[in-house]
Amino acid sequence: MPYIINEVSVEGFRGINRKFKLKMDESLCLLYGRNGTGKTSVLQAIEWCLTGKLPYLKGREFRYEDAIVNMFHPKKTAVVSIVLKDENGKTLTVTRRRKMGKSTTRGKSHLQVETDEGLLKDDKGQQKLEQILGITTDDFPKIVYLHQEAIRDIVT
Repeated sequence: MPYIINEVSVEGFRGINRKFKLKMDESLCLLYGRNGTGKTSVLQAIEWCLTGKLPYLKGREFRYEDAIVNMFHPKKTAVVSIVLKDENGKTLTVTRRRKMGKSTTRGKSHLQVETDEGLLKDDKGQQKLEQILGITTDDFPKIVYLHQEAIRDIVT
């Protein structure tokens, strides 16, 4: 059964320092605002929470700085939580957190997937999440949405 995003909570992730919560219903959700207000950070937070990756952050500069955790966050921690809901009202809560490290490309994030069956963590949680959603972490950016970084790569 397909799931839709019902709620997103983001704190300390990329351009979002303070906790930001977005509740969605089953109709269209539109993010709009001026440059630098966090629209892209919200989309990247969803991708990172579900996959643990932001594959387009792989340049040389990302080896020497952590571009995932907001450097101004008091706890130096990124936390993203997503509540997914299916058409029967069954929910799935996915939470990923990461302490600031010295590199974007190294370091580990911690995942929790809460289902009706219980709580699964890290690798077991990721496997269950991929099974429920029906896509792998590598397929996510290709199948789910085309983000601006991918569009730039196609055009150039």
